[in-house]
Amino acid sequence: MDSLEVIKARYPGRPSIDFLETVQGFYRKKLEEAKQELRVPDRDCKPENNCSLVSHVSSARIQSLNALLCAFSHAIRAIKEGRYGICIVCEDEIPTPRLRQVPQTMHCTTCAETAEPLYKFRKFCQPLS
Repeated sequence: MDSLEVIKARYPGRPSIDFLETVQGFYRKKLEEAKQELRVPDRDCKPENNCSLVSHVSSARIQSLNALLCAFSHAIRAIKEGRYGICIVCEDEIPTPRLRQVPQTMHCTTCAETAEPLYKFRKFCQPLS
C-alpha cells in the first residue's frame, strides 16, 4: 500500500474526486487493519500488561478512522454537488493549499480555528459499520 505522501504526490493541484477516493481507500485499509488488530487476541495479554488500554486505544483509532472516512464521503459528495472547497460556516472559498493539506475539510482556516471541534463531523456524519 502506498503511503499517504506518495498518494498526494501523484495528484498535484486542487484535490479531485479521484484523489479523494484514493485517499479514502487508503483510510479504509487502515480501518480494516485496526479492526483486525482488535480481533486478534494478544497471547501476552495478561492483566498486568495493560491489555485493556490497548483495546481502548484500538477502539479510539477505529472511531477516529470512521469519522475521517465520513468526512471524506462528505467531501466526495460536495465535489459531485459543486460545493467542494466552500466553507460550510462562512461560505468563503477554502484556499487550495489548505485543501491539499486537509482534503476532507469543510471549513476555511478561520472557521476551523473557531468551530467547536466535534461540530465538524457531528452535523454530517454517522458512524460507519
